[in-house]
Amino acid sequence: MDQGEKIQEILSEIYNNTISEEVCPLLAFSELKKIEESVKQIKDEILELALEEREKYPEKELERHGFKISFAQSGKYSYKHIKEWIAKKKELTDIEDAAKGNLLAAQNGKAKTDKNGSMPEMAIYTSNKKSLKLTKSKK
Repeated sequence: MDQGEKIQEILSEIYNNTISEEVCPLLAFSELKKIEESVKQIKDEILELALEEREKYPEKELERHGFKISFAQSGKYSYKHIKEWIAKKKELTDIEDAAKGNLLAAQNGKAKTDKNGSMPEMAIYTSNKKSLKLTKSKK
């Protein structure tokens, strides 16, 4: 059994024990969070070694260990130095803040109307899926 199969076995055990109500779901969720953090930390720490190993192979796409492995690099453009972009971004933020404020005021029974008696445009709020937030205790 390789390391991946051992880890999968542990994860299956956590899942099965939770579904069968042998383990508190909050405990299981907390344990999975710890595992997730450990996996991320280890991946981050060995990334440079993995990149160096990958560079040894000239193929554009390398098949190893059940995966196709290729290089990926991302980046992003910045417009923060362009005066017109800064002004338009502020204008957009002001519109968003006003629309959000209009919605919140309406929800609190304090809706405002403009000089013509019309309701101002309001933001539309869409709730995301409910989740759990875990932060480390100080204990």
